[in-house]
Amino acid sequence: MKQLFFTLILFSFSYFSHGQSGKTHEFIGTLQLSDGNMITFKISFNVDLTGNITDGVSVSDIYGADRTATTIKGTYDTIAKKISFYEVKNISTKASNEPEDFCYVQVKDGRIKKEKDKVIIMGSFKGKFPNGKSCGDGKIYLMDKNFLFKMGEKVMQSDRFKEMDSTGKMKQEIADYKERNEVFKLSVNEEVKFNWEGQELTLELWDGGNEDNDEVELYVNNKKVLDRLIITRNKKVLVVPLQSGVNVIKVLAMNEGSEKPCTANIAIRNSTLVEPTYLRTKLKVGEQAFIKLTVRDGK
Repeated sequence: MKQLFFTLILFSFSYFSHGQSGKTHEFIGTLQLSDGNMITFKISFNVDLTGNITDGVSVSDIYGADRTATTIKGTYDTIAKKISFYEVKNISTKASNEPEDFCYVQVKDGRIKKEKDKVIIMGSFKGKFPNGKSCGDGKIYLMDKNFLFKMGEKVMQSDRFKEMDSTGKMKQEIADYKERNEVFKLSVNEEVKFNWEGQELTLELWDGGNEDNDEVELYVNNKKVLDRLIITRNKKVLVVPLQSGVNVIKVLAMNEGSEKPCTANIAIRNSTLVEPTYLRTKLKVGEQAFIKLTVRDGK
């Protein structure tokens, strides 16, 4: 548990030190299942004048292979010191589950506890399949990111870190955590799934490391849209039309360059997303990875 808490502090420091909106409420912690298992969990949201949650997103299994981002709705009442929210639909996931097999978290009247500069959310949660059937329950425990950030600053200033070889080593650790939590990795035959809004996406592609002649091909729904592109630090930008239903983008490594493997950075966004979603390939020659986007009912 101590290791998990320390990891959360370091994650908080690396993630939030890169600038988040001061109006956004963000909490990070765990879902503690009734069977004894634990899942890392994060929520971020804004609140309107009536206390309704807007722009809400949860992220589960933050560090794991099943990392999933989901929209949330609910209420945040600082007077009654209660929060209620429920997950609505997945935005993105690395899990292999079918849509009907996802377990959505519901929290009713979670307690908002304030202790000096620390804000804690605690309470019970229930898990529900899309058909309404139960899929688990347990306890939720989250801490305000501002407190974790302050804890992170204290950790960075401790003797433990002052004894490290250089600040560069610490910066590398932070960069590693940041990459682990903000970028979807795409290794051989791996796929990331997204529920997509709109009939097109903007895709940016560039070299994820040093320019070393990494070369890729890109396919959209089995149609080649980029042929043996040598990627550089200059971004290649494509506007890709999408069809209703499932769309598959395939990235195929054609050359690993002088520094293996083939590391292609990819950013995707639609017209409603201010911030893009980032992905990075780590592929050998001939290996491929997939991005699957589901566009429902032409919306």
